[in-house]
Amino acid sequence: MKNSVIKFSFLSMAAVVAFSSCRKDEDAPPTTTPDPTTVNLEISHMAGANALTFNTNYTDGFGNVFTITRADMYVNGFTLVDDVDTVLFEDNNHYLLKPTVTSVSFGEIAATHVHALSFNVGVDTTLNLTVDPTTQPAGSALGVQSPSMYWSWSSGYRFVVIEGNADRNADGVAETPYQFHIGMNALYRRVELHVHTDMTANTANMIHMEIDYLRFFDGIDMSLASSSTHTMDNMMLATQFINNVDSVFSVHTH
Repeated sequence: MKNSVIKFSFLSMAAVVAFSSCRKDEDAPPTTTPDPTTVNLEISHMAGANALTFNTNYTDGFGNVFTITRADMYVNGFTLVDDVDTVLFEDNNHYLLKPTVTSVSFGEIAATHVHALSFNVGVDTTLNLTVDPTTQPAGSALGVQSPSMYWSWSSGYRFVVIEGNADRNADGVAETPYQFHIGMNALYRRVELHVHTDMTANTANMIHMEIDYLRFFDGIDMSLASSSTHTMDNMMLATQFINNVDSVFSVHTH
């Protein structure tokens, strides 16, 4: 009799577990995948509140007049993540941004909440010292550029190039050429921008990124003859310049 009771209890418990499992499966909400959507990055090249214009007089934080005549930079590693850092989109291509480049297509992602956009300024630290631009296909961002974005095999690519003229004699005229040619792996930087927006399904979504080139010059006195660098000849200034990158970029959506 004792064995019968034990056997009955075991069978009863098994039935309860099976019933509970059955109910759990029936009650669980169906797994859904967000509808796909497309996302494009729209880029505005700015100088403060206005569009960047070459050969226009701008003023640094010390009241000195300077102009910009060239503005090129490499970016790569675009990544979109949601609120729990799940990667929604990742692009390992390199892009050469300049004022004529106004958009980058991210393609299709799941229509969900986008928390942040991040990317690197510069050329991937491995490729920087191993890729020869002359071996790259025509049209490649890492191929031969004119004007050049490359030093040599020993120094690699110029990550950011901004050139122009600066007032060095306090007469209000930007007469003296300057160059900021920023490169080398030590000056490779990651930028993260908070997006905080929901992507709409089955439509083209736009993330609008502004590049304010004047912010590169924060804290730099353009009246000084030393306010020009090819990185290796003035690493301190090159580091100061590239460390301003976090304030150069901003985003909003529409």
